[in-house]
Amino acid sequence: MSFSNFLRDNLLSILHPAGALYQTYQKARQDMPITQRISNFLDQSAQRGYLTDLSGESKPTPQLTLSNRLPSISATSTQAPLSTPTPTPTPTPEPTVSRAPDVTEGAWNWQDLVKKHFPPDQWANAMRIMSAENGAGNPNAIGQNSDRHRSKDYGLFQINDYWQRDRFQDVNELLDPETNVRLAAEIWRDGGWGLWTTAKRLGIE
Repeated sequence: MSFSNFLRDNLLSILHPAGALYQTYQKARQDMPITQRISNFLDQSAQRGYLTDLSGESKPTPQLTLSNRLPSISATSTQAPLSTPTPTPTPTPEPTVSRAPDVTEGAWNWQDLVKKHFPPDQWANAMRIMSAENGAGNPNAIGQNSDRHRSKDYGLFQINDYWQRDRFQDVNELLDPETNVRLAAEIWRDGGWGLWTTAKRLGIE
């Protein structure tokens, strides 16, 4: 018996769960080769979800999905977020003081203390006053005055021991460069440069 005759004689038992499909097959079988008819039948049976073996038992056709065609991916890729670079702040230029022509070398050596205790807009005036009062820049300089108090002037800014006596406990404190410049800044804040007689000669107010 040929395969086509066998298939024809047993087709009802093979296809009984899908009789309508068989009728479609019978109608079209005369118009195409047997191999094409068989191929179409199998494709249609698979699309309906059934294949039938010779015993007549229907079996579900496995559905092909993307998940069983491709290997599973258990790990998800992560990407670290892009960090925005922090801009580098532009350093603020440090204020400087220009040395005036009438500032002596001895006084100029103490410019760091002047910068520490005076505001920047008074650095130049402070250097000129110090230079006029104590051109040598000698922190131990003591000047004797001819006033009735017999007062003396001490240190870099020649601070008067009588008129400024409330600012210290011992006159030797005025011989310390740091203390002398700090007290000079206090005197300027309280009364301005007019408290130094040299300020008027220099035209500093």
